[in-house]
Amino acid sequence: MAPLRAAVLGTGFSASIFQIPFIKALQAGKHVILEKPIVTTAAEARDLIDIAKAKGVTLAPYHNRRFDGDFLTVEKLIKENKLSDLSDFESRYDVSANWGLGEPGGSAGILYGLGSHLIDQTVALFGKPSSVYAILANGRRVGHPDVDDSYIVHLRYPDNPVIVTLRSALHSTTTKQIRYIVRGPKSSYVKYGLDVQGKPQAIGGQEPLSPGFGEEPESSWGEYAYLDQSGKRHAESIRTETGSYLGYYRNVAEAITGKSTLVVTAEQAEVGIQIIEAAKKSHETDTVVKL
Repeated sequence: MAPLRAAVLGTGFSASIFQIPFIKALQAGKHVILEKPIVTTAAEARDLIDIAKAKGVTLAPYHNRRFDGDFLTVEKLIKENKLSDLSDFESRYDVSANWGLGEPGGSAGILYGLGSHLIDQTVALFGKPSSVYAILANGRRVGHPDVDDSYIVHLRYPDNPVIVTLRSALHSTTTKQIRYIVRGPKSSYVKYGLDVQGKPQAIGGQEPLSPGFGEEPESSWGEYAYLDQSGKRHAESIRTETGSYLGYYRNVAEAITGKSTLVVTAEQAEVGIQIIEAAKKSHETDTVVKL
């Protein structure tokens, strides 16, 4: 039997676990898939990246929501120039949940949790921002008041006029959760509802290899609207791309075997943690933090 060369590490938020197990795996020459947001600080992320490079192994952050159907749809619309010259990009991940979020410090709070997903998706689309402004809150008034269960993060970019707004709350009881509001002068995309691979399908008993897994019902498709050359408005439902968390693992396997490059890189995760650190500082100081 060939020796084991890969390790999947992390229970819950990897940032809540000191990175010694990750370092040992990398130093042992193992390829590592590491649960998001991988670590608590950007400095710790850089340490892991440097070790992985020195050992010639793959360090793959488990940002599986890069393979959500709704994100893949937005990404496709942008790549096809159907959403162009964006003015504002709002991405939300709201739920009604009684999750405990720990005590202050470290990776406590929903910004490190749900927030790391939205931040990673935004880094994939727009790269590293030039400034961050954030408001963190304990909207449910549960647990320690300094541990956030909701947030608003605004991102600006040096060569892009888009204003990015990221939001999550654990006290959203509406039956139609806003997911995306993306707008430019001549086009927009509005989407409700979260990806179906989690609670509706996997928890509901469907297998990832089952026919139709990751496919969203037409009733949940988003609306794409645009102005034609005469200024006339058109609107249509856009089919949500099929989500596939298996696609994440296929990509990692191909990267390890040299057949492809990683879709989700450790360097992108490092930028994500830089944004989280800046958001924390912004909230504490009530200032715009430059990156």
